[in-house]
Amino acid sequence: MDKLLTIGYENENIQDFIYTLNYYKVDVLLDIRELPLSRKKGFSKKALATALQAVGITYHHEKNLGSPKLLRNKLRQDGNYKTFFRTFQIYLSGNRLLLKHLAEQFSGTIALMCFEKDYRLCHRFLVAEFIKEITGIEPQHIGVMKMLRGDYTKRKIFILVKAYPQPSKKYEETVCVAGITEEGQLLRLYSIPYRQLKVQQRFDRFDYVEMEVSKEMNDHRPESHKVLPKSIKILKKGKSFNKDAKARLWQPFVSTSLNKLKEKNRETECSLGIIKPEPGSVQFQYTPIQQASSEEQEAERQIFRQSSLFESESMRTLEPPEYVFRYDFISDSSKHSMKIHDWEVQTTYWKYKAKYGEQALDKMIEFYEKSAPQHNLHFVMGTMMKHPRTFIIIGVLRTTANLKQKTLF
Repeated sequence: MDKLLTIGYENENIQDFIYTLNYYKVDVLLDIRELPLSRKKGFSKKALATALQAVGITYHHEKNLGSPKLLRNKLRQDGNYKTFFRTFQIYLSGNRLLLKHLAEQFSGTIALMCFEKDYRLCHRFLVAEFIKEITGIEPQHIGVMKMLRGDYTKRKIFILVKAYPQPSKKYEETVCVAGITEEGQLLRLYSIPYRQLKVQQRFDRFDYVEMEVSKEMNDHRPESHKVLPKSIKILKKGKSFNKDAKARLWQPFVSTSLNKLKEKNRETECSLGIIKPEPGSVQFQYTPIQQASSEEQEAERQIFRQSSLFESESMRTLEPPEYVFRYDFISDSSKHSMKIHDWEVQTTYWKYKAKYGEQALDKMIEFYEKSAPQHNLHFVMGTMMKHPRTFIIIGVLRTTANLKQKTLF
């Protein structure tokens, strides 16, 4: 086994399902339903095996990795996922030899298949984790992609962060976005001409959005996808989700440290992730633009000589940037200093300057260094295309949700 994926077929059709497997170059589909039957056309064992054989994908059903009927029935009755996962984990621990055998038996890219769309509500999540313990292979949870025009597919995505606007030849500026699909995938979405969008398309953090996306073939980072701007449609505003629901969206992507995230990057090419700096280690720093490196100065000027994201129609040019902002922090006993690429920080400075004048920087420190760390401060990290092993801060997350409480996942 070289690569491990998981996939569910809930509310999907067989054509899109097979298209997705081909897209990810799957060699073996490992069906881990206890009963490989379905009312959905094409997903019962015989029909599925035949369809896969026609496109050169091996089908294998493994009943012993399915969720026992007794556990499924209990989950239907009480809806208690914590108990379900805990009990299934005990059951699965008795199948380690089987899992090891399957990992050795099959080569290439293996996809674990079950029903649920969201892997976090499916036992395949635990099966994948057990295989990871045996093989060291980090699983990738994928969703079924819908075939549209060309190679674009329609996805539903929760917006997590918007990075700096960047100069564009086609548009005045474009924005890079990180989002989480409804199946639980973290994606990088670009280049989006944010202020060229219609007013009703202009999404904010945690908005639930539908858009047509395609893997960016000129970008080696697996999460990178390009977007058809005219396809963007806001389905639900982020303010309608409570703080706990928002936190549960991004918690599965938190690495224990920046070093662990870098290890994952080396093993799987993962280029997006989230870390939490060590408590008490965070320092918010600013450097006058004149004292920054020539590269940083030019980048800031290119960005902010254009326009503010919050100017609705006028495309008014801002004053030249005054400061470069960064965080100094400790993660896994290692010290780091990183520039912050989240659009929020520069925008906050301009707002504070207008409101507080000479006290703006003091207010920035008060908020980003003293207040934010008290509210579960996390950093959304991403690599640069030209520097695939170098992570930068592309977004800052805060929440008052109680992250110490165990979630379903």
